[in-house]
Amino acid sequence: MSKNRLGFPTWALRIRMERTVEADKSVSYTLLCTVAEVESCRPTDLPVLQDTLDVDALDAMFASKSDESPRFEGSLTFEYSDSIVSIRSTPSVTISVSS
Repeated sequence: MSKNRLGFPTWALRIRMERTVEADKSVSYTLLCTVAEVESCRPTDLPVLQDTLDVDALDAMFASKSDESPRFEGSLTFEYSDSIVSIRSTPSVTISVSS
């Protein structure tokens, strides 16, 4: 039986959190803080995000244009640390994390 880092069976503990990315914060920063909160750790305890995806490309893809409209409308879902991360842009950018 698979267990998470806290020792609980992976089926027993499902936490879900959703955050809207604030205008003065990057998508990658908000993602790290949200995953850390869901996994009950500090952002510095998480694996290096750059090892999972290109952080600069992620931030650029979901950055707003000068008229505040989204650069990209759609979603991206991937595994990071012990979580499933979904990022949606419609037009605000929302990050959902499930662990």
